[in-house]
Amino acid sequence: MLKSDLAPKSYFITAPAQIAIMSTCTLGIYDVYWMYKQWKAVLADRQITKGSPFWRAIFSVLWVYPLFKGLEVENPGSSAAAYVLFSLMYKLPGAATLLSLASCLPLMKVQIALNKRMDVTPAMRFSSKAVAACVFGALVLGLAIIGLMSSPS
Repeated sequence: MLKSDLAPKSYFITAPAQIAIMSTCTLGIYDVYWMYKQWKAVLADRQITKGSPFWRAIFSVLWVYPLFKGLEVENPGSSAAAYVLFSLMYKLPGAATLLSLASCLPLMKVQIALNKRMDVTPAMRFSSKAVAACVFGALVLGLAIIGLMSSPS
């Protein structure tokens, strides 16, 4: 079996900039959605019925390396390590906790590689639900930043 035969034939296609916008505005919840969609494609392509894409996405810190390896991206270990590191930064004190929002960067890197492999350039499309999530999330993020900046740490 050729290496390219293992790659999913259809995966979640999105613009990398959309990952950054949605992930930031939803305070990282979009990362879970992205993982879910990618796991769903990988498991379906390989006709694997064991393992839920939902739970693999929820526990993405544990499942990110197998996902990146399954998507056959370059250096899956370093991308997975970066994702885990950024994801755990929410535990940092004060405004440093905002560094956890950078967890979307490894996802963007993987999405760029997938889009390039499939020779697609997806347009950024936001559904009405995505716009509502962005507006609500931006308000929450703004309030969080104000709170972090005004609290004596």
